[in-house]
Amino acid sequence: MLFRSVLHAQHLDRAEAPAAPGAYLAAAKEQARNYRDERALQLVARGLALVQARADEFALTCMRGELLHDLGSVPESIDAFRKALALAEDDRQRCRALIGIAAGDRLQDQYDEALGALEQAQSAAAKRRLTSEMANIHYLRGNLYFPLGRIEECREQHELALKYSQRADSPEAEAQALGGLGDAEYARGRVITAHEYFARCVELCREHGFGRIEVANRSMLEHTRLYFDGLRPVVGGALATIEAARRVGHLRAELNARHSAFFALIDLGEFAQAEDHIDKAHSLVERLGAWRFEATGLAFKARILGTEGRRAEARQLLQQALEIARETGITFTGPRLLGYLALVADDPKLRQQALDEGQEVLDRGCVSHNYFWFYRDAMEVGLKLGDWDSVGRYASALEAYTRSEPLPWTDLFIARGRALADFGAGRRGDAIAEGLGRARDDAQRLGLIAALPALERALASAG
Repeated sequence: MLFRSVLHAQHLDRAEAPAAPGAYLAAAKEQARNYRDERALQLVARGLALVQARADEFALTCMRGELLHDLGSVPESIDAFRKALALAEDDRQRCRALIGIAAGDRLQDQYDEALGALEQAQSAAAKRRLTSEMANIHYLRGNLYFPLGRIEECREQHELALKYSQRADSPEAEAQALGGLGDAEYARGRVITAHEYFARCVELCREHGFGRIEVANRSMLEHTRLYFDGLRPVVGGALATIEAARRVGHLRAELNARHSAFFALIDLGEFAQAEDHIDKAHSLVERLGAWRFEATGLAFKARILGTEGRRAEARQLLQQALEIARETGITFTGPRLLGYLALVADDPKLRQQALDEGQEVLDRGCVSHNYFWFYRDAMEVGLKLGDWDSVGRYASALEAYTRSEPLPWTDLFIARGRALADFGAGRRGDAIAEGLGRARDDAQRLGLIAALPALERALASAG
């Protein structure tokens, strides 16, 4: 079906009218609003073939960069915005091009380059008091601080993004800022609060029809639910989000949703389905060049191998994942990798090195999931070795980290670790059995099948 704007552009094209490039730009925007990015890119190409005015060339080149970004062709998107920067004639245009460059660099984990582009963009935006652009700058900077573990700065940037979005009366920028605040709260361990921000963002997106922003934040809605709402509902929500992301062509949202799916499926013990999502996530990582997510996929594939008793293969994958994490930013997922490496290590020296390094990174500050998963696995190491005191220390550390906003997921592992340590140390009685039983019931309720066997063995012995 041809849209009216496309017919208009083609009519002007045949008439060799000077307005034809601008008409192709308008037609491309209409196609993009309907998630027809490939068709929109064709229209932009035709507009650029006809262009004469520098302003039209700048606008079409920026549109090309945005479309390539949305299609996952990130290096080509960055190149387009660099061409736009060379065409820019004022601060507003320079700002737009630099924001586009930063957005692409962010997806490829080029943090220094992205932050440098945003610094230049902010200088241009400040001169002209460009409030919408300032909202985007602060939003992107907050997104960059997230994987770097600069948690308070992440939250501050998204608060500024919200302020500028409201000043600019831009619902779209406001929706982005709300999602950013969700990321910031998630990063500092306030997962339920983060979920509420993501829900507000999704509601605003549905009200205004911001489909791409909506699916990006729907994926985080499911990811946060992992920690308080049970795993089975998360799988269903993640699958629905994957389909929605594919409809609008949002590769990053699909990637995040697939991560939520395989996180849940592994703890549910459904390894074949989990591996399918891991493999599909790998393909998305390759398309996007978002290599820090590759480390996560390798780590969770290692969890499957470790559960199947293939410990040497699990260690090999974890070492590969750590190499990637060290290159792309250890604070995003490093301690999560190191905790599981300690659990599958046969060499006591490697085990202790992994525990020590993981704790060191946590002490410096990093994204919340590292605390959740590192302490979970560190407690399991203590249980495996019969080091009951270390289990108690790690349980107390996780309890302290989540004290401002406790979570059913972390509360379960804290209670489970303490109950199993008490039992392993030889303590018996009704209170011990009740503690084991409560932990078992909570694990069943949340769907954490992986947490059950040790509890059931202890209860059988206690009985």
